[in-house]
Amino acid sequence: MSEDFRVHLTGFRAGSLIAGYWLEAPVGAGGMAAVFRARDERLNRLVALKILVPALAADAAFRRRFIAESRAAAAVDDPHIIPIYEAGEADGVLFIAMRFVVAGDLRGVLEREGPLPLDRAAGFLSPVASALDAAHRAGLVHRDVKPANILVDAQEDRPDHVYLSDFGVSKGAVSSVSLTGAGQFLGTPDYSAPEQIQGLSVDGRADQYALACVAYEMLAGVVPFERDQGMAVLLAHLSSPPPSLGSRRPGLPAAADRVLARAMAKAPEKRYGSCRDFADSLREALGLPLYNSRSPASGPCHPQGEIAPPYAGSFRPGVARAGTEAVSADPVAAATLDDTVAAAINEVAAYEAATADPSAPAIREEIIRRPEAGRVTPISRLSRRAGRAVVRRPKATAAIGIAVIGLVIAITIIPSAPRTPGSSGPHVTVRSWVYPTGGEVNSIPVVVDGIVYVGSTNGNFYALDAANGHLRWSYPTGSVESRPAVVGGVVYVGSGDLKVYALDAANGHLRWSYLTGYWVDSGPAVADGVVYVGSDDHKVYALDAANGHLRWSYTTGDFVDSSPAVAGGVVYVGSDDTKVYALDAANGHLRWSYTTGGDIYSSPTAAGGIVYVGSTDGNLYALRAR
Repeated sequence: MSEDFRVHLTGFRAGSLIAGYWLEAPVGAGGMAAVFRARDERLNRLVALKILVPALAADAAFRRRFIAESRAAAAVDDPHIIPIYEAGEADGVLFIAMRFVVAGDLRGVLEREGPLPLDRAAGFLSPVASALDAAHRAGLVHRDVKPANILVDAQEDRPDHVYLSDFGVSKGAVSSVSLTGAGQFLGTPDYSAPEQIQGLSVDGRADQYALACVAYEMLAGVVPFERDQGMAVLLAHLSSPPPSLGSRRPGLPAAADRVLARAMAKAPEKRYGSCRDFADSLREALGLPLYNSRSPASGPCHPQGEIAPPYAGSFRPGVARAGTEAVSADPVAAATLDDTVAAAINEVAAYEAATADPSAPAIREEIIRRPEAGRVTPISRLSRRAGRAVVRRPKATAAIGIAVIGLVIAITIIPSAPRTPGSSGPHVTVRSWVYPTGGEVNSIPVVVDGIVYVGSTNGNFYALDAANGHLRWSYPTGSVESRPAVVGGVVYVGSGDLKVYALDAANGHLRWSYLTGYWVDSGPAVADGVVYVGSDDHKVYALDAANGHLRWSYTTGDFVDSSPAVAGGVVYVGSDDTKVYALDAANGHLRWSYTTGGDIYSSPTAAGGIVYVGSTDGNLYALRAR
């Protein structure tokens, strides 16, 4: 999406008058807004005017929240936060007017210079930490700390000054209205905290994590998790430790790695108590004096005690660069959402607001992580996917009920001696156990050789002793709703993190995993050394059971939630496109398909040359296998 097109989305161009501000020139644009250099006709001063796209202003809840939080951000008293002059609505347009900074930003500095000298990196870090702590005390969370939002006001008549920008679209730490409900992910993948990626509630510790990522980049010259694909970056934030600074820049103290590891801990409670605590700890680890926020010589572009001219390449007054702005206008960054994807997210958000269904946030966040999912899935199918969570809830509850009878509460009835007169009934001894997983248990348990295998929506897969519920092992997958298959000492299970896992049944060690294109709610079927499994990316996969290599895949017309059935060299599977498919097990070629009148969540059963399968149209079908 070009910048000109994004500016056009606001409906305004240079020469327009908005709320008393004459627009002079666009300076940047993103998925949510366009930023113009504008002149206040009342005070005759330059401002940076951010104008949000009309679709956001049309949302009454978003509009109220935006104005309230912009005003709250304007009230934060810190010299390193861009001053906000005004925020409001005029003729149906949401806008923020703020100081116009003829600025370079930290992104440009890093692109020009690579890793920074230690004192210079600290000169950026500490003022931003101060600004964040001030915002956090006011109940605001920035959610998009990154080099492009760290500005340097470079003027010849005074020392350079660091600003943290883009607080006008921050999100309160506690709120009933989420900005993401309007179709926007507030964050940038390279700097997003694990809890932010997972769609959990966030506080100032998420900003601390992002600031630590920025600090790593300033010292190492690269982001902590360099990956070729955005999804791989997000997964690394969720599960990989930050790489050592010494691997990128030999000679840095090992203590710096320890400080960054704590600030980038996956669990928020393990991070520092404040951003200033983190920044001061890093300065100490690097052998630098603590930050003095009152000293004019504590900026990024000159050593302490010396006033230096702006650094080479700084922007001078009157000089502008395309894409340089007083605020970062693109919270979505590299994951900018197009209209189709935003509409899909809006539909899920509307469903979530109407039903409060707990599965909706995961659906929304998955589309944010993988925008192509919102594009290739028709919105009607998507909303049906969201609505299905309620439709299927009784089914999930029934599955849990079976688990309670057959797994979670194991009941042993021991006949007693014959009853004596007056006794009320047979004597029984009840022995039971309960294992708390910490999430919903939608996965149907499988019991093999005295071990219960079951997944939970808390992101773990468990192997429990069937006699007493003691934990044998657990493995951290994503949310698990699929029924596992246990064959030949290996557990095969699908997960909400888009993967199929093969785990050693004895100890939970990973043998292999295979990344599909979407959630794997389908339970795997294993036959003749091949694992067959369906995915919500509309595909059925045949994977080599020994190593997870792909043998073939077949694209259906919609989500594949039903577990395949394999019989006589044919794979039978149902799809949410209302069809049952018969696929050649050797190569995935289609033998036949049959259209029912509704979605097929039921797994087919093949017996005696007949395939039995249920449909949401209320019918059970018996189909000839050949």
